[in-house]
Amino acid sequence: MNQKAIEIQIYFEIAMAIGTSLDLQEMLKKALSAYLRKLSCATGAILQLEETDGYYQYAPSYCIPRNTLQNPVYRSIFGQLPKKFDQKELYGFIHSLPLQGTVNEKLHFHIMELPDFGALLLVKNGQALDLKVVNSLRQLNRKLADSCRSCLQNNTISIINKELSEEVEQRKRAETQLKFFLDDLEQQVMERTSALQESEQRYRAIFDNIQDIFFSLSLDGRINEISPSIETTLNYSRSHLLGRSLTSLGFSRNETSTFINQIKRTGSLKDFAFTIRANNRLRHHFSINATLTGGDGDHPLQIIGSLRDITQQYQAEQAKKKLEEQLHNSKKMEALGLLAGGVAHDLNNVLSGIVSYPDLLLTMIDKESHLAVPLKTIRDSGRKAAAIVQDLLTMARRGVIQKDIINLNRIITEYLTSPEFEKLQENHGKISIDTDLQDELLNLAGSPLHIKNALMNLVLNSVEAAANHIVITTENIYFEDSVIDLKIPEGDYVSLKVTDNGSGISKEDQQRVFEPFYTKKVMGKSGTGLGMSVVWGTIQDHNGHIVIESEPGGNTTFQLIFPGSREDYTKHEIGEGIAEYQGKGESVLVVDDCENQRKIAMAILQALNYTVQTAASGEEAIQILQTTSQSPDIILLDMIMERGMDGLATFESILQHFPDQKVILVSGYSETKRVQEALRLGALLYIRKPYLMNTISSALRQCLPN
Repeated sequence: MNQKAIEIQIYFEIAMAIGTSLDLQEMLKKALSAYLRKLSCATGAILQLEETDGYYQYAPSYCIPRNTLQNPVYRSIFGQLPKKFDQKELYGFIHSLPLQGTVNEKLHFHIMELPDFGALLLVKNGQALDLKVVNSLRQLNRKLADSCRSCLQNNTISIINKELSEEVEQRKRAETQLKFFLDDLEQQVMERTSALQESEQRYRAIFDNIQDIFFSLSLDGRINEISPSIETTLNYSRSHLLGRSLTSLGFSRNETSTFINQIKRTGSLKDFAFTIRANNRLRHHFSINATLTGGDGDHPLQIIGSLRDITQQYQAEQAKKKLEEQLHNSKKMEALGLLAGGVAHDLNNVLSGIVSYPDLLLTMIDKESHLAVPLKTIRDSGRKAAAIVQDLLTMARRGVIQKDIINLNRIITEYLTSPEFEKLQENHGKISIDTDLQDELLNLAGSPLHIKNALMNLVLNSVEAAANHIVITTENIYFEDSVIDLKIPEGDYVSLKVTDNGSGISKEDQQRVFEPFYTKKVMGKSGTGLGMSVVWGTIQDHNGHIVIESEPGGNTTFQLIFPGSREDYTKHEIGEGIAEYQGKGESVLVVDDCENQRKIAMAILQALNYTVQTAASGEEAIQILQTTSQSPDIILLDMIMERGMDGLATFESILQHFPDQKVILVSGYSETKRVQEALRLGALLYIRKPYLMNTISSALRQCLPN
């Protein structure tokens, strides 16, 4: 509830207490109870000013609850008050109020002046009272003191008047009935006058303290009256506005004319939304209710109404709208990802033969054969197609990500010295790249391959946007509070920014930049249109966030925000993965539900000098293990099998019956969680389809004894 509304409620409650009791201590107790109840405070006390030998000190005269003084925490608060001071020191202390502080991180106390009676102590658990509320209470305390004095004075006058009335009545009992009626009439007039004055005072209290802005206007748009809340809400001087046109309040002439004419035509307006620029140039959103009144006798027609500040509500609605747009975009990306993932799955199976057999055939022919170049061309084309499939899987969030503790600075440095970057510079001359990498950058848990691929796509996107200067920046970020609109929780984060001086991105294109195949470039000449979709998929898999800052013709910045980690960097020994790493006759069981995939794997493994056996399902693999006298040295297990047990279920069954069996997982299209669960349970390695000779040979040599 707004502090002005709280203040009014407390003031009315105290006024009611004054109306029922003229005992000063009782009134102060009522006031203290009202403060505690309305401000959600745990404890409070009235500190009475005592004088001893010309010195002053504050002492608790009334506490809620009554056993407050027995609590050592609150005794420590009372102990912070000065013990003794003279008149001058007392004056200085009173003018230093309100005083506020903390006993611990959850307990806050506030001490403010209670004029003519001493001081008021409020203790609040949790969040401290807002400074504006404390200042409002200070003013309210002065009003309380004035009301108490006035009420006590009125009581004295009332007693005297009553005694005089009784004396006059005794002396004038013999007067005529007419005089009695006149006296009675006079009494009624006085009571009505008093009631009218009381009603006016209540109206004035509401008018002066209400949060909404009340106003009355003449029919030509002149401000006849406006409530003082205009000063706190819009920073306008109330006295300066009186008698002036609505244009002084930020309305244009057309807006003023439209507002007046609509009131004249309909007689009233309800919840009419309007934007007003405050005196400090900030824009406020208001809801206006107004009606046409008067027009009888000496009361001319006028417009009366109220302005309610709905800026926070408006901002909340805008934030909600933005979140709904983000949700819509996320669902759209998921739908496109589902489609792309299904296509990628089918393509992976088709590409297996195109990618795998050329490798195998190249080992069977002479290097000088006229067939070598065509076979290499087929293999390289297949690998490019396989890379596109992997981009689709990353975008669709269907690729398996193995996360290690990595460092962004290392990945950036490795990329800028890589053959891929050298090739980019060869194809796009006159490109300069600067880096601003923070020292002692936090690590993060992620896939170095996927994050490097995201960085490559961001740099390529900048180059294709006609940029000739790119800046790559890293930094540590700590969010103290949750960022609601980006759904970023509080904590440590690592930021990667790629800024370029290219052509910029419009607001409309920013909404679509991560859609698959959406590109302003010429398809086939500037990539597949999947680059930014890959970035989006990588960010989603790493629980990260993307922020775009750009406008047409200006600089563009893509900021990737990853959850930070204080774990140590994971070092990797990169194997050579050379296809000539021959086996030693070890036995391998290939489990795959696709016959074509089994044939390809068998051909590659036999060429690498392994003994190969195949199974078309998980059930068949278990049966082979149970019926053979000697288990295979290792199993290549496909994770996705449409009929019967899938890879995870098969692996769990193998663990149950053959706990020492070595298993390598294989997948071209797999849900991350199921692969990660199998790795957690003890699978040795994960390799990605399509089957490649160097990939299989390297994996087997890592998992089998030399």
